[in-house]
Amino acid sequence: MPLYREMPPPTSRMKMLWALAGVRGALVLEYGCEGHMLYAQSFHERVGLESEARRLRSTHLENSDIVFGGSTRLEEALAELVEGPADTGTQAVFLLPSSVPMVIGFDLLAVAAEAQERWPELPIIALDAGGFGAAPAYGTEQALLALARGLAHDTMRTEGPSANIIGICSEPFGPRTDTTGLIARLRSSFGLDVLNVMTADCSVQSLNGMGAAHLNLAAGTEALACARYLEQRFGTPWVSCSTEGALHEGVFENRDDIYKALERKVDP
Repeated sequence: MPLYREMPPPTSRMKMLWALAGVRGALVLEYGCEGHMLYAQSFHERVGLESEARRLRSTHLENSDIVFGGSTRLEEALAELVEGPADTGTQAVFLLPSSVPMVIGFDLLAVAAEAQERWPELPIIALDAGGFGAAPAYGTEQALLALARGLAHDTMRTEGPSANIIGICSEPFGPRTDTTGLIARLRSSFGLDVLNVMTADCSVQSLNGMGAAHLNLAAGTEALACARYLEQRFGTPWVSCSTEGALHEGVFENRDDIYKALERKVDP
């Protein structure tokens, strides 16, 4: 019998949770058992992500919720969080299903649509956690895509060249991502102002303006769906780079592609 156990790989739902938790001003509400989110909150706090932990909430479930499949508990929890005295200025809400609602076929999209009519000024976005067979990368991919679809506003391009970096998230199991150096290098080498790092350094308000960027850098395959959506909607070109490269110097291996996307000539 081994004296240690390897850490199991994160699930699709956990990857989705980590990506959404990094967005300042957003609240993540899970329709599920209290223990699920309590564990996530505790883990985020222990690794120094206290602000993210405070934005993770759960409705709790009772037998009657499962047997009758009602949505009252979720609706009441959402109203309390949005309108109650404990609200700290929530600017967007993401609804996630736990395994139980997924098994019983709970219609989370319908609840989100009704809630959106009740609070038309507050983006309320339901996500599919991917089921039990989904690959972990699916969670990050769908979270990034949901952020672009649900929060990006139609807007003018920034006056100077600018970019979004898509696919670098602060994950509790890995080192805290320091994007300061990356942003500084992109400015010094390409004159790029970084509008968002999705989701290690972004907010609901900054994501509203992601369509103003001249370029999107897709860091990893999980970012491609989001980058393609932004290209289709706003006509924003994108350049792919690996996550490791984006965090270090590898992003400059795509130097020619970046200049081409910005319609510049490569310096001799």
